Amino acid sequence: MILSGHILIGAALGVRMSNPVLGLLSAFLSHYIIDTLPVWEYKIENIKKGQWNRSRPDFLKVFLDIAIGFILVFIFSKDIFLGTVGGFLAMIPDGLTLLLKIFPKTKILNIHHRLHAKFNWFRSLENKKTGVLPIFLEIYVFLAVIYLSTLR
Repeated sequence: MILSGHILIGAALGVRMSNPVLGLLSAFLSHYIIDTLPVWEYKIENIKKGQWNRSRPDFLKVFLDIAIGFILVFIFSKDIFLGTVGGFLAMIPDGLTLLLKIFPKTKILNIHHRLHAKFNWFRSLENKKTGVLPIFLEIYVFLAVIYLSTLR
């Protein structure tokens, strides 16, 4: 899933759950659960390969994605603080994967990467998640989370 989707889901869990600590923990764990779905992802091959001199367009995509996610949180969230923290926590697993590209010999980051990869098992089945189903599922998740976030 693209980061804005993780942000929206994490924000919704952070805000909607009656116990804020449980909500924020759920926001973090939601990343792994959502990664099991066959959703759409954009290509950031230069970042994945550590080709930093060619990564500017990839980082632009990532930062735009994050900005869109948090703009939607600011528009639709009933609690900006919990929504923002929940959204941030939901992005952490992908952030740890990026840190691994920068610090490839860090043991804890390598352990996390292997764990995170187990939740992305659809990637190996679908060969980078091509087709229209992943795009429609991504749109559905966005709309459902925004709808659920705006209920009183």
